[in-house]
Amino acid sequence: MSPRDCSGSSSQRRVAEGLLQHATKKRANAAAESSSSSDDDDDLQIFTPDEMMAKGLLLLGWTEHQIERVKDVTNLERFRSHFGADPDVLAQIWEDLQTTKIAAANINGHFTDRMKKDVKDFFATMHFLKRHETENERERTWKSSKNTIRRNGWFYVDHIRALKADKIVWPKSFGDLIWVLTVDGTHLRTHEPNHPELPKDPANFSYKHHCAGYNYEIALSLTKSKLIWMSGTCEAGAYNDIKIFKEKGLARKLQKHGKKGIADRCYTGYPQLLSLPNNKQQ
Repeated sequence: MSPRDCSGSSSQRRVAEGLLQHATKKRANAAAESSSSSDDDDDLQIFTPDEMMAKGLLLLGWTEHQIERVKDVTNLERFRSHFGADPDVLAQIWEDLQTTKIAAANINGHFTDRMKKDVKDFFATMHFLKRHETENERERTWKSSKNTIRRNGWFYVDHIRALKADKIVWPKSFGDLIWVLTVDGTHLRTHEPNHPELPKDPANFSYKHHCAGYNYEIALSLTKSKLIWMSGTCEAGAYNDIKIFKEKGLARKLQKHGKKGIADRCYTGYPQLLSLPNNKQQ
Protein backbone atom coordinates (compact mmCIF):
# COMPACT_ATOMS: atom_id res chain seq x y z
CA MET A 1 0.00 0.00 0.00
CA SER A 2 1.38 3.40 -0.95
CA PRO A 3 1.85 6.26 1.58
CA ARG A 4 -0.94 8.10 -0.20
CA ASP A 5 -3.29 5.14 0.27
CA CYS A 6 -2.34 4.98 3.95
CA SER A 7 -3.06 8.69 4.33
CA GLY A 8 -6.43 8.35 2.66
CA SER A 9 -7.31 5.34 4.80
CA SER A 10 -6.29 7.17 7.96
CA SER A 11 -8.34 10.22 7.00
CA GLN A 12 -11.40 8.12 6.26
CA ARG A 13 -11.01 6.35 9.62
CA ARG A 14 -10.95 9.74 11.35
CA VAL A 15 -14.13 10.81 9.59
CA ALA A 16 -15.80 7.50 10.40
CA GLU A 17 -14.81 7.90 14.06
CA GLY A 18 -16.28 11.41 14.04
CA LEU A 19 -19.55 10.12 12.61
CA LEU A 20 -19.62 7.31 15.16
CA GLN A 21 -18.97 9.73 18.03
CA HIS A 22 -21.68 12.02 16.68
CA ALA A 23 -24.22 9.19 16.50
CA THR A 24 -23.28 7.86 19.94
CA LYS A 25 -23.65 11.25 21.62
CA LYS A 26 -26.90 11.89 19.77
CA ARG A 27 -28.35 8.66 21.17
CA ALA A 28 -27.00 9.44 24.65
CA ASN A 29 -28.47 12.94 24.60
CA ALA A 30 -31.82 11.59 23.46
CA ALA A 31 -31.81 9.05 26.29
CA ALA A 32 -30.88 11.73 28.84
CA GLU A 33 -33.65 14.03 27.63
CA SER A 34 -36.25 11.27 27.87
CA SER A 35 -35.20 10.24 31.39
CA SER A 36 -34.92 13.69 32.92
CA SER A 37 -37.05 16.81 32.78
CA SER A 38 -34.49 19.02 34.53
CA ASP A 39 -33.05 22.09 32.85
CA ASP A 40 -29.83 21.18 31.04
CA ASP A 41 -28.95 24.81 30.38
CA ASP A 42 -25.57 24.60 32.13
CA ASP A 43 -24.58 21.15 30.79
CA LEU A 44 -21.45 21.37 28.67
CA GLN A 45 -21.61 20.18 25.09
CA ILE A 46 -18.00 19.56 24.11
CA PHE A 47 -17.14 18.11 20.70
CA THR A 48 -13.93 16.93 19.08
CA PRO A 49 -12.86 18.47 15.75
CA ASP A 50 -13.90 15.26 13.97
CA GLU A 51 -17.32 15.43 15.57
CA MET A 52 -17.67 19.09 14.59
CA MET A 53 -16.79 18.33 10.99
CA ALA A 54 -19.30 15.47 10.86
CA LYS A 55 -22.04 17.55 12.49
CA GLY A 56 -21.49 20.54 10.22
CA LEU A 57 -21.50 18.54 7.00
CA LEU A 58 -24.53 16.49 8.04
CA LEU A 59 -26.46 19.66 8.86
CA LEU A 60 -25.70 21.02 5.39
CA GLY A 61 -27.11 17.92 3.72
CA TRP A 62 -24.18 15.62 3.02
CA THR A 63 -24.97 12.02 3.90
CA GLU A 64 -22.75 9.79 6.01
CA HIS A 65 -21.89 7.84 2.87
CA GLN A 66 -20.85 11.01 1.02
CA ILE A 67 -18.68 12.04 3.97
CA GLU A 68 -17.03 8.66 4.47
CA ARG A 69 -16.26 7.94 0.80
CA VAL A 70 -13.94 10.94 0.28
CA LYS A 71 -10.60 11.86 1.78
CA ASP A 72 -10.33 14.12 4.81
CA VAL A 73 -8.96 16.99 2.74
CA THR A 74 -12.16 17.04 0.68
CA ASN A 75 -14.32 17.20 3.77
CA LEU A 76 -12.11 19.95 5.19
CA GLU A 77 -12.55 21.96 1.98
CA ARG A 78 -16.31 21.47 2.18
CA PHE A 79 -16.33 22.54 5.82
CA ARG A 80 -14.13 25.61 5.35
CA SER A 81 -16.08 26.82 2.32
CA HIS A 82 -19.27 26.95 4.39
CA PHE A 83 -18.06 27.84 7.90
CA GLY A 84 -14.92 29.88 7.23
CA ALA A 85 -12.54 27.92 9.48
CA ASP A 86 -11.34 24.42 10.32
CA PRO A 87 -13.39 22.13 12.59
CA ASP A 88 -10.86 22.46 15.42
CA VAL A 89 -11.37 26.24 15.44
CA LEU A 90 -15.15 25.94 15.64
CA ALA A 91 -14.87 23.23 18.30
CA GLN A 92 -12.72 25.55 20.41
CA ILE A 93 -15.05 28.54 19.98
CA TRP A 94 -18.07 26.41 20.89
CA GLU A 95 -16.30 25.18 24.02
CA ASP A 96 -15.16 28.70 24.94
CA LEU A 97 -18.70 30.04 24.64
CA GLN A 98 -19.71 27.59 27.38
CA THR A 99 -16.69 27.85 29.68
CA THR A 100 -15.46 31.45 29.47
CA LYS A 101 -15.58 33.56 32.62
CA ILE A 102 -16.55 36.61 30.56
CA ALA A 103 -20.21 37.08 31.43
CA ALA A 104 -21.06 38.78 28.14
CA ALA A 105 -19.58 35.84 26.18
CA ASN A 106 -20.85 32.84 28.15
CA ILE A 107 -24.00 31.43 26.57
CA ASN A 108 -25.11 29.38 29.59
CA GLY A 109 -27.92 30.89 31.62
CA HIS A 110 -29.67 32.40 28.59
CA PHE A 111 -31.66 29.43 27.31
CA THR A 112 -35.37 28.79 27.75
CA ASP A 113 -37.98 26.36 26.47
CA ARG A 114 -38.33 28.65 23.47
CA MET A 115 -34.59 28.87 22.78
CA LYS A 116 -32.58 25.79 23.69
CA LYS A 117 -28.84 25.30 23.49
CA ASP A 118 -28.24 23.69 20.12
CA VAL A 119 -24.95 23.59 18.22
CA LYS A 120 -27.02 23.82 15.03
CA ASP A 121 -27.69 27.50 15.81
CA PHE A 122 -23.96 28.08 16.28
CA PHE A 123 -23.27 26.44 12.92
CA ALA A 124 -25.98 28.55 11.28
CA THR A 125 -24.34 31.70 12.65
CA MET A 126 -20.85 30.77 11.44
CA HIS A 127 -22.32 29.85 8.06
CA PHE A 128 -23.99 33.28 7.84
CA LEU A 129 -20.72 35.07 8.70
CA LYS A 130 -18.97 33.17 5.91
CA ARG A 131 -21.64 32.98 3.18
CA HIS A 132 -23.80 36.06 3.88
CA GLU A 133 -27.00 34.37 2.78
CA THR A 134 -30.27 36.31 2.73
CA GLU A 135 -32.93 35.40 5.27
CA ASN A 136 -34.91 33.54 2.61
CA GLU A 137 -31.82 31.49 1.76
CA ARG A 138 -31.04 30.84 5.43
CA GLU A 139 -34.61 29.73 6.04
CA ARG A 140 -34.20 27.12 3.31
CA THR A 141 -30.73 26.00 4.46
CA TRP A 142 -31.51 25.64 8.17
CA LYS A 143 -35.21 24.74 8.05
CA SER A 144 -36.16 27.35 10.64
CA SER A 145 -38.28 30.49 10.54
CA LYS A 146 -36.71 33.84 9.73
CA ASN A 147 -37.45 35.17 13.21
CA THR A 148 -35.80 32.19 14.88
CA ILE A 149 -32.73 32.36 12.64
CA ARG A 150 -32.41 36.11 13.16
CA ARG A 151 -32.81 35.92 16.94
CA ASN A 152 -30.42 33.00 17.43
CA GLY A 153 -27.92 34.35 14.91
CA TRP A 154 -27.44 37.72 16.57
CA PHE A 155 -27.36 36.03 19.98
CA TYR A 156 -24.31 34.03 18.93
CA VAL A 157 -22.69 36.94 17.06
CA ASP A 158 -22.85 39.08 20.20
CA HIS A 159 -21.40 36.33 22.40
CA ILE A 160 -18.63 35.42 19.96
CA ARG A 161 -17.68 39.09 19.72
CA ALA A 162 -17.43 39.28 23.50
CA LEU A 163 -14.73 36.56 23.43
CA LYS A 164 -12.35 39.23 22.10
CA ALA A 165 -11.17 39.97 25.64
CA ASP A 166 -10.04 36.33 25.95
CA LYS A 167 -8.67 35.89 22.45
CA ILE A 168 -6.81 39.10 21.61
CA VAL A 169 -4.47 39.59 24.53
CA TRP A 170 -1.22 41.54 24.73
CA PRO A 171 1.36 39.21 26.36
CA LYS A 172 2.45 40.02 29.90
CA SER A 173 6.07 39.64 28.88
CA PHE A 174 8.09 39.10 25.71
CA GLY A 175 11.26 38.22 27.60
CA ASP A 176 14.49 39.34 25.94
CA LEU A 177 12.99 39.45 22.44
CA ILE A 178 13.36 42.69 20.50
CA TRP A 179 11.12 42.00 17.50
CA VAL A 180 7.82 40.68 18.83
CA LEU A 181 5.12 41.22 16.19
CA THR A 182 4.26 41.84 12.58
CA VAL A 183 1.64 44.47 11.78
CA ASP A 184 -0.46 45.35 8.75
CA GLY A 185 -3.80 46.89 7.86
CA THR A 186 -6.64 44.97 6.27
CA HIS A 187 -9.66 46.47 4.50
CA LEU A 188 -13.19 45.10 4.78
CA ARG A 189 -16.02 46.08 2.45
CA THR A 190 -19.19 47.66 3.78
CA HIS A 191 -22.34 49.28 2.46
CA GLU A 192 -22.04 52.97 1.66
CA PRO A 193 -22.99 54.84 4.86
CA ASN A 194 -25.51 57.63 4.60
CA HIS A 195 -24.03 61.12 4.34
CA PRO A 196 -26.05 64.31 4.84
CA GLU A 197 -24.54 66.01 1.78
CA LEU A 198 -22.52 63.60 -0.35
CA PRO A 199 -23.70 60.56 -2.32
CA LYS A 200 -20.37 58.91 -1.47
CA ASP A 201 -18.13 59.94 1.39
CA PRO A 202 -14.40 59.89 0.43
CA ALA A 203 -13.55 59.20 4.08
CA ASN A 204 -15.07 55.72 3.70
CA PHE A 205 -13.52 54.86 0.33
CA SER A 206 -11.29 51.77 0.26
CA TYR A 207 -8.71 51.93 -2.51
CA LYS A 208 -8.25 48.17 -2.18
CA HIS A 209 -11.89 47.30 -2.86
CA HIS A 210 -12.96 50.44 -4.77
CA CYS A 211 -16.01 50.86 -2.57
CA ALA A 212 -16.87 51.86 0.99
CA GLY A 213 -14.82 50.03 3.57
CA TYR A 214 -13.11 49.98 6.94
CA ASN A 215 -9.45 49.55 7.81
CA TYR A 216 -8.37 47.34 10.71
CA GLU A 217 -4.88 47.16 12.17
CA ILE A 218 -3.83 43.58 12.87
CA ALA A 219 -0.70 42.56 14.80
CA LEU A 220 0.42 38.93 15.01
CA SER A 221 2.95 37.48 17.42
CA LEU A 222 6.26 36.41 15.87
CA THR A 223 6.63 33.51 18.30
CA LYS A 224 3.10 32.09 18.36
CA SER A 225 0.23 31.68 15.93
CA LYS A 226 -1.76 34.30 17.80
CA LEU A 227 -3.40 37.66 17.25
CA ILE A 228 -2.19 39.99 20.02
CA TRP A 229 -3.51 43.37 18.85
CA MET A 230 -6.38 44.67 16.76
CA SER A 231 -7.45 48.26 16.21
CA GLY A 232 -10.57 49.40 14.35
CA THR A 233 -13.09 50.21 13.07
CA CYS A 234 -11.43 53.04 11.06
CA GLU A 235 -12.79 54.62 7.88
CA ALA A 236 -10.63 53.27 5.07
CA GLY A 237 -10.36 56.61 3.26
CA ALA A 238 -9.54 58.65 6.35
CA TYR A 239 -7.11 56.25 8.03
CA ASN A 240 -4.25 54.62 6.18
CA ASP A 241 -2.07 52.04 7.90
CA ILE A 242 0.54 54.43 9.26
CA LYS A 243 -2.08 56.83 10.65
CA ILE A 244 -3.77 54.02 12.58
CA PHE A 245 -0.38 52.88 13.90
CA LYS A 246 0.45 56.42 15.02
CA GLU A 247 -2.90 57.42 16.53
CA LYS A 248 -4.62 54.26 17.77
CA GLY A 249 -2.15 53.04 20.36
CA LEU A 250 0.22 50.45 18.91
CA ALA A 251 3.11 52.86 18.50
CA ARG A 252 2.80 53.92 22.15
CA LYS A 253 2.49 50.28 23.19
CA LEU A 254 5.73 49.25 21.48
CA GLN A 255 7.54 52.32 22.78
CA LYS A 256 6.37 51.67 26.34
CA HIS A 257 7.66 48.08 26.30
CA GLY A 258 10.86 48.83 24.36
CA LYS A 259 9.95 46.39 21.60
CA LYS A 260 9.86 46.45 17.79
CA GLY A 261 7.65 45.15 15.05
CA ILE A 262 7.99 44.16 11.40
CA ALA A 263 5.92 45.89 8.72
CA ASP A 264 5.80 46.69 5.01
CA ARG A 265 7.05 49.85 3.32
CA CYS A 266 3.84 51.75 4.07
CA TYR A 267 5.04 52.17 7.65
CA THR A 268 7.76 54.74 7.08
CA GLY A 269 8.89 57.24 9.71
CA TYR A 270 9.24 54.93 12.74
CA PRO A 271 12.63 53.20 12.39
CA GLN A 272 12.95 53.00 16.19
CA LEU A 273 9.75 50.93 16.38
CA LEU A 274 9.38 49.12 13.05
CA SER A 275 11.72 47.25 10.74
CA LEU A 276 10.81 47.48 7.06
CA PRO A 277 12.01 45.54 4.00
CA ASN A 278 15.28 46.75 2.50
CA ASN A 279 15.03 48.90 -0.60
CA LYS A 280 15.26 46.95 -3.83
CA GLN A 281 18.61 47.18 -5.51
CA GLN A 282 18.54 49.48 -8.51
